[in-house]
Amino acid sequence: MATVTIPLTTIFTPPASCNTLWTYEGAYYNSITGGLLIQNALEGKLDEACFPTGFDAAGRAPSVTQVYNPGACPNGYRTAGNTFNGLTTTAICCPS
Repeated sequence: MATVTIPLTTIFTPPASCNTLWTYEGAYYNSITGGLLIQNALEGKLDEACFPTGFDAAGRAPSVTQVYNPGACPNGYRTAGNTFNGLTTTAICCPS
């Protein structure tokens, strides 16, 4: 899988309409008891304004991994946790 690094030099502020775009993904698909609510992830109903410039994927398994560097959770979100994979830190962002 290829990795594309995109600069994110300012904090991204998504429009308020992004707060209503949620998809339920059952535990069968992700091994999380009770499943997950994923924001703006349903392909075909993707609102591109909800993502920073350069984002080009939807759903759970894009063919290209996109990395924003430096990166930060969008305005109105907080960092709920981090994961580390080699030299990459991934923030898990949740609405504040």
